[in-house]
Amino acid sequence: MYYFAYGSNLSLAQMTERCPHARAIASARVSNYELKITGHSQRWHGGVATITPTGDSEVWGVVYELDEHCLQLLDVFEGVQEKRYARQQVTCHMADGASVPVITYANTFGEATLWSEQYKNTIIDGAEHFALPDQYIEILRSAMTVESQNLQSVV
Repeated sequence: MYYFAYGSNLSLAQMTERCPHARAIASARVSNYELKITGHSQRWHGGVATITPTGDSEVWGVVYELDEHCLQLLDVFEGVQEKRYARQQVTCHMADGASVPVITYANTFGEATLWSEQYKNTIIDGAEHFALPDQYIEILRSAMTVESQNLQSVV
């Protein structure tokens, strides 16, 4: 089965730790969704990524091939049982033009927040590793973080 990672699971190191047998297939995009940062993660000290339907945006990430055991592990890491994230099926558009149904996770926090520099950099590192479009990486880089907001409030 295929899984679409757009948040911290873009990190190959993180995915290797979580699901050693997962295999990155290709970078891909999900159309008519946008990336949002919501909630608060104790681990990341800020908001975390989710995707929400929209009319004109797209979210880039990577498609991994994984087995049922790995999907169960991801459910644990994503907090499915605690209702932090829920599985969702979306269609990814691969670089070769193929459209592939995939599983991804969307969180249920609702309220927009800011992410931490650490979380943001983890996602950017993954985006660079998988050679996501430069324009998309620049959008990620330009996003405000908890730390940058705190710095602005001091100035």
